[in-house]
Amino acid sequence: MNRTRHADFTYQFVDDSCDTGSERSASPWGSPSKPVARAGGMRGHLFKLRANPNPHWNGVTDCEVLAVVPEKLLSYTWNSSGDEAGRLITVVTFTLTPTNQGTHLRMEQSGFRSDNEQNYQGAQYGWQKFLAELDRVVAGL
Repeated sequence: MNRTRHADFTYQFVDDSCDTGSERSASPWGSPSKPVARAGGMRGHLFKLRANPNPHWNGVTDCEVLAVVPEKLLSYTWNSSGDEAGRLITVVTFTLTPTNQGTHLRMEQSGFRSDNEQNYQGAQYGWQKFLAELDRVVAGL
């Protein structure tokens, strides 16, 4: 059985002039989001996300762009690396939808296997932290 984590937010912010490759869009994971932005929608683009390691994770996530639809969708693989390679292989998808209140963001991380329970629970904490930081970044734009 595969499980999915998701989160939904509505931002009262729409800015067509926002440059997704700027430092203003730096990822709260600690490494800039530029590698994703430079992907230019190119399926197969490889990149790494880096965070502080902990006893259960080396802090490196290997990713591959699966789909990019400008201003609508970003989907990429989320794979553990190092000694943990192959233990966690999921897909992260961000979807943006315009609403009367602003922009609705849906984040979904899918593909958690039954033996990924610790990762599934960790994703709850990690995505809450990430999206709280995203709130702060969006508020500063």
